Amino acid sequence: MMEVKAQERGLVRLFSVDLPEGDVEAFGRMDRGEGPLTDALGAGPIDEKYVEIFPVESLDDVGLSGYLVDGLGVPAEQLAGEKARLDGLQGHVLVLLSGAFGGREVTFAPRAPLRWIGTYAEAGTPVHFESLPAGGAAAQSGVATDAPRRASRVPVYVGIVILLLIVLGFILLGRGR
Repeated sequence: MMEVKAQERGLVRLFSVDLPEGDVEAFGRMDRGEGPLTDALGAGPIDEKYVEIFPVESLDDVGLSGYLVDGLGVPAEQLAGEKARLDGLQGHVLVLLSGAFGGREVTFAPRAPLRWIGTYAEAGTPVHFESLPAGGAAAQSGVATDAPRRASRVPVYVGIVILLLIVLGFILLGRGR
């Protein structure tokens, strides 16, 4: 049984896919995260963006261990005792990243045609703190600056008086007729 915690991040699960060349594509085909692959994993649905199935031979000179290190960020030290075994694999492999489970807690038991090879942790990105620019975080005195002054209301009052005079003018003109 394999367990995936809801908060799991950065794990790479590697499986061999023991199928004839012609059957691999159909095995990996999914519809809404479900298909023969999820049936064999015993854990579905999964997010296809975090799943890769490919022939090991396609890695040419890099090898599977090189792909895990350079392509997926697994520290080389983690593979030190397994490099020869990984690079000696043939056929197709399944790379299943933590994100495939969408943050769900899952327990699954892979079965044929999948065979578990190993689970590896991606290297974490080191945190780097830089100094703030000079004065960027300088303390402030706490003294309030002058608040912006309110705009004068004189133009508003003048506008109201003019409007009243116009209305009064119309009223007086209307009486004079």
